[in-house]
Amino acid sequence: MKKMRRIFAVLLTLAMVLTMSMTAFADGTASTPPSANDTATITVTGIEDGATVKAYRIVEPLYNTNGLYGYQVVSPYVIADHDKFIPTFAEITTIAKQVSGTAIPLSGNLANGYSATVGAGEYIVIIESTNYTYNPVVVSAAYANANNKASLANGTISATGSWTLEGGKSAAKSSKVEINKTVSQPDAAVGDKVDYTITGTIPSYGAQFENPVYKITDTIKNAKYASDINVTIGGKKAVADTDYSITGGTASDKGFEITFNNVGSYYDKSDAERAVVITYKAEILKTAISTDPATNTAKLTYSNKPNETKDATEKKTYTYTFELDDEFTKVDENGKALDNCTFTLTNTVTKNVYTCTTEKDKNGKAKIHFEGLDAGTYELVETVAKEGYSINNTKYTVVITPEYNDDGTLKDKTITIDGKEKKVEVKNTKLSSLPSTGGIGTTIFTIAGCLIMVTAAGLFFASRKRTNK
Repeated sequence: MKKMRRIFAVLLTLAMVLTMSMTAFADGTASTPPSANDTATITVTGIEDGATVKAYRIVEPLYNTNGLYGYQVVSPYVIADHDKFIPTFAEITTIAKQVSGTAIPLSGNLANGYSATVGAGEYIVIIESTNYTYNPVVVSAAYANANNKASLANGTISATGSWTLEGGKSAAKSSKVEINKTVSQPDAAVGDKVDYTITGTIPSYGAQFENPVYKITDTIKNAKYASDINVTIGGKKAVADTDYSITGGTASDKGFEITFNNVGSYYDKSDAERAVVITYKAEILKTAISTDPATNTAKLTYSNKPNETKDATEKKTYTYTFELDDEFTKVDENGKALDNCTFTLTNTVTKNVYTCTTEKDKNGKAKIHFEGLDAGTYELVETVAKEGYSINNTKYTVVITPEYNDDGTLKDKTITIDGKEKKVEVKNTKLSSLPSTGGIGTTIFTIAGCLIMVTAAGLFFASRKRTNK
């Protein structure tokens, strides 16, 4: 009986051990060593929508039949730290220039980050975008336990923020690349000089960008440059031929191009220190009209990845001038077109004075036409009437009021005359006919005078003749 009890106890012990082993196998964790088939998810956050994101493995795991036994740097990359494999910024930028092999694409968006399923290891992520430049980032999918497959953890890193550099400085992981253009006024009179401003920020380029490009091109239409081109970087006046080079920008040019020098040296500067401001004046030409305004377009060309450049979104400004065309017509008292009448139009604020002499157009109308005007209030008066006609002394108050779209283009305009939107005929009347000097009134007296003189002379001679006898 005791023997049977001993056998039963042994069997019970074996059953317990077997049960524990089955539980371990069912769990599939503790007993399954890491292998090359293990995967995890890497995610990079803070990347704008529409970017191209690629990962390259730079540190790979080493496996044997027992599982993970270490890591090694993928050739030809170099990372000095063989303990935690934390690359320096210089090592990262060097590796970014060397990336090769099959790239692993990351997909996603700004809201959720860009992700990919990868094997264990350390990855350098290269990001290409339209509105930002990104320095490379490093993200890992690592095991917490070398003997446990399930300990392979997902890795997440942000593409924003800064890398810590030697000397306590930092370099931005990402820099927004855009250009902005403003004009001091949306409308102007012909001959006015308006102020233009272009702003941008030199990206924080890492060492993987060899001789990066940052170039601003400006083109102008219906206006001409009317001052020097002033450039500042980081709020300080930039030096031509040292900090930048420029071509064009004179009164006879239709544009200019500024290429900034040594932009790679700004990688450890703050946003404020990398800020670029370009200012100048331009004179509005008479070719600028409401349907074809003075336009000014700024374009930025920059390095978006090593050895490649692209253009950022262009920015355009508009400056309009306005016309009085068929608001006023000149007629006589019978409503017929009357040419050769002169009018002056005076801006009540700027005191600019414009002159117009009426002419009959192909439709037989005599328009009181002015062009090259800015928005505002004007006074219109006739100053010279056509020969044989009286001047119309009426003074008209004319107000030009434009409305603009958010992008600076003209949405609509209204022209009121004496407070009303209307068209006005300015009438002249003929002068009355008056007697001319030496007419019939004086002729009668002249004839009568001559007759009296002749009669007197006749009487004088007759009297003298009698006396002589």
